Amino acid sequence: MAGAVGSACSGGGSSGGGGGAATAAGAGGLAAPSAFPQGFLPVRFDAVTGSRGDVAFRAGGDLYAVDGSADVTAVSRSDGAVAVFAADVDNGNAVLRSITVGSDGRVFAGDDVGQIWKIPASGGSAALFADTGTNAAITGLAVAPSGFGALGGALIAAAGTAGIVSVSSGSSPAATPLVPGGNNYVDVAFSGTTLFALDATSDEIDTVSATGTVASFRGGFANPVGMAVDEGRAEIWVADAGVDVLRALPVAGGAPADRAPYDFDAVAPSGVAYDGAGTIAFVTRGSVIVRGSAVPRIDATSANFGPSLSGPTVGYGDLEFDRDGAFVLVANDTVAPQGNFLFRVSRDGATATVLASNIGAADEQLLSLAIDPATQAIYIGSNQGNVYRRTADGAVSLLVSASANAVLGLELAPVGFGSFGGQLIATTDAGEIFAIDPLSPNPPAAITPNQTLTTLNDLVFRSDGTLYAVENDGSATPRLLTIAADGTVTRINVPKGQLGRPDGIEIDEGGKRLLVTSFFAVGGDKLLAVTLSNNPQVTQLASIDLDAGFFPTGIVYDRLGTAIVRSGETSTFLDAVPVF
Repeated sequence: MAGAVGSACSGGGSSGGGGGAATAAGAGGLAAPSAFPQGFLPVRFDAVTGSRGDVAFRAGGDLYAVDGSADVTAVSRSDGAVAVFAADVDNGNAVLRSITVGSDGRVFAGDDVGQIWKIPASGGSAALFADTGTNAAITGLAVAPSGFGALGGALIAAAGTAGIVSVSSGSSPAATPLVPGGNNYVDVAFSGTTLFALDATSDEIDTVSATGTVASFRGGFANPVGMAVDEGRAEIWVADAGVDVLRALPVAGGAPADRAPYDFDAVAPSGVAYDGAGTIAFVTRGSVIVRGSAVPRIDATSANFGPSLSGPTVGYGDLEFDRDGAFVLVANDTVAPQGNFLFRVSRDGATATVLASNIGAADEQLLSLAIDPATQAIYIGSNQGNVYRRTADGAVSLLVSASANAVLGLELAPVGFGSFGGQLIATTDAGEIFAIDPLSPNPPAAITPNQTLTTLNDLVFRSDGTLYAVENDGSATPRLLTIAADGTVTRINVPKGQLGRPDGIEIDEGGKRLLVTSFFAVGGDKLLAVTLSNNPQVTQLASIDLDAGFFPTGIVYDRLGTAIVRSGETSTFLDAVPVF
């Protein structure tokens, strides 16, 4: 299992669509910046105008967002903390639609009446930068690079059917039409000195020269509402609300490829941003949710996925993404002399590193995992009911003896799971549920279910705090459940006989489905998709190779169309499976 832990509130920053170009990595001999941690996303916040918003990254820094309110909010690159960056723009009257970051660190936000506001690099009060004179919502902003004709340093603003406007960056900013009104231009982004403009009238991407010449670049979209350029992989990312899919196409040209399903509002903006190093962020529909992922997506065809890790002699155990999008997993050697392992595997599957081994007693097996993206602490549950903590400096110690029973499921609860946000939630093979405060772990708080439960093999959180769990003790009918913070248990009623013997669970929020690993007596091991709907449907996505039993089979989703599954029976390896 695995699931990103979201925070209640919002975020934002620059580069690409919804942002200016990031500083080139390694320029002048400087070290390339590391990517914004994907573990800090998604974040949720309540928007004045729900479902619409924009995001931008500061190069090598924080993420910023607007959501139709008068505030700009930020997500810290260092610890994921969410804070107001600028409050009550235009005395609280502004309806902010777009955002970008200038090369000097100032943040610019466009409102719904054609005005652009500037905020100091350190945050605080906003001041009017320019009125574009369009009286139209500014749904896309970008900073023109040096070399874009005479407009280097200017702000380029997408103003819908009012056209595209350039705003000079001098002491007296002046707005000048770049593309006249007519077609509905909803976003702009640069790749080098090439300006791309998203034309929602023709459902295409256009190029625009510094003198305003427009040329069609690529069509084939259904209702594009946001765009960013990933310079590192030379791709353009597009939020297409017509089919509710995040799509990508080469900067050099070519047909758009569907990457992953997500809900995008039909009215722009649903902003997309690239951090200049290796992370994209994008806004999806529903109370405004800023999601994100490390890039590139996991390559399911790579030969790096499949070879066994050295040491383990069984395949079961948990798997998680660390905050940067690499894999962390526990594994065990049950052949005398017994041992256990904590591995980190690079995102491309090429390199495996042992982070710790032989944790706990000589015969203790490591089964479950949770990772705090802020502190980078790794929490490990064992078959002896212990929970261990590995801190960022590599030290491993016992956090708490939570139960006399095996700790099979372990996750950090997001805000929204009752009063337990930020605490570890542990489940056992005796149907117990505990909340463990990492700062004060003794004693764990028991969450008493309102019905008798058996083996709770695995669990995963949705970003709003909904907890999903797998119950399968090998004898009774297995179940998928939701468990509330007050212990209320609700069964997800999947069609009879279609669930097999499940032992691992992950969530694909964009696809509105659970991803479940399961054993079938007839047909073998399968990766299942279970729709999150009033009438859940089960689809077999792929054949896999899991260690059939009642310990968890780790699974994670890269948020861009690929699931990674713990595999093997007498060994441990990672299997990458395309799921979209």
